[in-house]
Amino acid sequence: MNHADPAVRRTTVVDSIFGPMTVFEGDFATRQIAEFGAHTRNELALLRTFVDPGDLVYDVGAHIGTFAIPLAQACGETGRVIAIEADESNFALLRHNLGQHGLLGRVTPLFGLAGAGTGTGRFRAMRFPGHTSATYFTPDPAGESLATIRIDDLHAIDPARVGVIKIDVEGMELCVLRSAERTIARDRPVLHVEMSAEQLSRQGATPDDVEVLMRRHDYRFFRNVGERNSAHDRFELIEITSLRESGAFYDVLAIATDDAKLARAMQASSPRPDVSSP
Repeated sequence: MNHADPAVRRTTVVDSIFGPMTVFEGDFATRQIAEFGAHTRNELALLRTFVDPGDLVYDVGAHIGTFAIPLAQACGETGRVIAIEADESNFALLRHNLGQHGLLGRVTPLFGLAGAGTGTGRFRAMRFPGHTSATYFTPDPAGESLATIRIDDLHAIDPARVGVIKIDVEGMELCVLRSAERTIARDRPVLHVEMSAEQLSRQGATPDDVEVLMRRHDYRFFRNVGERNSAHDRFELIEITSLRESGAFYDVLAIATDDAKLARAMQASSPRPDVSSP
């Protein structure tokens, strides 16, 4: 499918556990926020456990701000978030939500396609009715012109050490990681990456390819085996040894072996209490 559903692009406001959010009517993420209080609430709670006050966080595939806002709240007044989104309608709503939450000073929204090089390129947007967070892009000479962003180039925007990189880009995860290798080697950030063999295959990649890159930088892997979407913030973290054998669709939490946050992951192997307040 390669079309946007005009009905989905109408907006409404729902209350999330992090404050009001302007969302697309009838959308997948909207239903999750309305029912559970957040989009993929348990995965978000897990990730926030590894965000400290003062951290610089990259949110790659920021959609409408469902992660950028709570991550900005978690890293506090002294922290910062760089939020990257390539879909024009999503980006407009991202900026709107950040403004409504008074976060545009602490969150830098960037419009562009991460991991696709530096400069501009032409891409065809593959959009799905009722699921705006599932949009992905493929190279197409007849497609729309998009700014392209390498994560390693963002150091010029904010030279601080990167503490966390969250990547959810519908199959371009390996491309983003390759564009971030200098940052990964330099800063050893916590990585939170959506893993889907089906989506990765769109770019000719596999979970094994992602694993090779991360192991080259001496990372260990964890995932939540508890609920992904629920009305609570509990999660169950386990260490995994293979990205390919750990599930068809999940989020991997990767932590460098020399990162002090690794001890936090090792201790977080049982369900956690609610941490739903910002």
